[in-house]
Amino acid sequence: MGKTKRRLTEIDFLYAVGVFLVIFGHSHSSDWSRASETAYGLLHDFVYSFHMQLFFSISGFLLMHSDKIKRIGYFRFLAEKALRLFVPYLFISLLAVFPKTRLETGKWIDVNVLMNTLFSPRLGVWGHLWFVPVLFFMFIFFGIIRMLLNEKNRFWILSATTILSAAAYFIPCDSQFLGAEDIKKQCLFFSLGMLLYLIITPAKQAKKPVMFFLSLALAACGIAAYLLRRQQPQLLFAVTAVCMVLALWAVAVCVPFSRLCRWLSVHNFTLYLYSWPAQSVVMIACDRFNFSWVLTFIVMFVTGWLVPLAMIFIYEKIPKIHCRVMDLLLGVK
Repeated sequence: MGKTKRRLTEIDFLYAVGVFLVIFGHSHSSDWSRASETAYGLLHDFVYSFHMQLFFSISGFLLMHSDKIKRIGYFRFLAEKALRLFVPYLFISLLAVFPKTRLETGKWIDVNVLMNTLFSPRLGVWGHLWFVPVLFFMFIFFGIIRMLLNEKNRFWILSATTILSAAAYFIPCDSQFLGAEDIKKQCLFFSLGMLLYLIITPAKQAKKPVMFFLSLALAACGIAAYLLRRQQPQLLFAVTAVCMVLALWAVAVCVPFSRLCRWLSVHNFTLYLYSWPAQSVVMIACDRFNFSWVLTFIVMFVTGWLVPLAMIFIYEKIPKIHCRVMDLLLGVK
């Protein structure tokens, strides 16, 4: 049995936390000013400073944990990742581009929207899907590094890669083309996840109280950096994200097996893909009826869970429609 067959409780916990934070972060009115000065607004901005970085660190960790890229080869590995990531990405985008363009511009088609969807993910039909092409780039680049690693050189290569990624984080880049700005920033957290793979296994042997108090210390540093961000925003946002990602990993090592976390982990991609499209429809309705930001948050948060969960439940109950294409479209693992 290969490494990929053994599931890790810390990964299940982190995916569950990550999905919760994503749905929480997407639950807001289209008018940000309505809640920006409230405690929710502060918490929302804080969550946004590290929640996607957590996902990239998980992906980096799993790239190290799995030996698949060496077993099947680099190019076949990328081909499988491209299918898994881009089939639902293009399906959801093309499904929504025409009605969304019609509602926003009065036209049925807008070439700029289509081009942005393909080449500038944050400016496309669904901005929340920027994660998909950026993650694929990570597999292209860090997949090469993974192929070069062995027992003797992996710590030094990954340490150097993380340091270089940290330096690249601060290189000025405002381009949205091919997700360049996000790639520049998220390389740090993907490489950090790969490096964490070498640290987490020994950490599991440490006493849990040690890891628990370490997580509190890291979280305190992250919160302090976030609150001081106005002085040096780019540096302190990076410090916030690194501290919070490490704090969550420290907690994850202490958390026992949970069926709920395991289930959410298995279905995290489906939840990520389909929660926001459902939430965005609800957001439009809430704005039209002039709901308060509190009620809008509640309705969007519940919808963000219910719709993808209903899709998963229905799909699991109808085995006749199970096939590779449907698995890809729904993001089923």
